[in-house]
Amino acid sequence: MLDEKKQYPRSKLEITEAAKEPRTFGTGGQVLNFKAKVTGPEGNPWLGQNRTFGCFKPILFDTIKQAEVGATLDCDVETKPYRGQEGERLNYNILQVYVGGQPVATKQQGRYNNDDSPEKRKSIEDQNRAGHITNLWIAGKIPDDDSLVTKLRSWLNKIDSPAPEKPASQPVKKEAVTPPTERKGPPPLKTQADLRVRGEKFGISARDICNAVGVGSLEQIEDLNKAWKVTATRYAEKIKAAGKAK
Repeated sequence: MLDEKKQYPRSKLEITEAAKEPRTFGTGGQVLNFKAKVTGPEGNPWLGQNRTFGCFKPILFDTIKQAEVGATLDCDVETKPYRGQEGERLNYNILQVYVGGQPVATKQQGRYNNDDSPEKRKSIEDQNRAGHITNLWIAGKIPDDDSLVTKLRSWLNKIDSPAPEKPASQPVKKEAVTPPTERKGPPPLKTQADLRVRGEKFGISARDICNAVGVGSLEQIEDLNKAWKVTATRYAEKIKAAGKAK
């Protein structure tokens, strides 16, 4: 079992393969990858070794992309255990970059835009927290009956519930409209939460979905609907049995 996540402040990374363009995942998240050799400080367990690093903070992307092969980045690095189909390994995530000894991402810049409403900020915080709990749950760090999982289920059920209809303020004149084309099959999946909920309807866990697709967490799945098709094919008998039970 790999250790829990750890942080290595002010690590010196000599670029061996420069970053190109960020890769999109999930429902709009982005990650920028590059390769570098750890050259400091003394005592770093990966000193002299070449590793692949990822950054999930867009505010740092331009600074990282400007670093050419041979240049050295001054970074705060966090290692995070990851369990995939090939087994356990560590992810190396960039938390901060320093230029001239000063941090690029400051507290004033934060995670939000200045024009974000309190409601939008609350939604972002809820999504980030739900994603973190989901990763711990999938990795087996917390059991199914943990209070955090119970709260996660409650939150997901809440956002999946249809919004109440607003009463009409005045009569609306009915107009003849062409009836919509009947859509066959389930609605398209828009979020990782949708994918997880659909799996649970048929007794398929998030871990089953990840195993079918070959990823370590739902957050790494880019094409949700394709992921469900692959999962449905693998667990066709289980889905068929669940349908008969209903």
